[in-house]
Amino acid sequence: MAIGGTGDTLAGIITGFLAQFTSSVDVISAAVYLHSYIADQIYDNNYIVLPTKISQALPYWMKQFEN
Repeated sequence: MAIGGTGDTLAGIITGFLAQFTSSVDVISAAVYLHSYIADQIYDNNYIVLPTKISQALPYWMKQFEN
């Protein structure tokens, strides 16, 4: 996860979650978990995890975790 922009992607996810939900440690933890989970899923089939791939997969995985 040392590719440039990965931390920016995480910061964006955290900010987006904080804008939608009540600010709490749980909301930040959920954002960090989702970022890491998506990266792990991408890594299963790719040697390099690009931040753009995490951003592209975010809506799909948010929908999966919604239920």
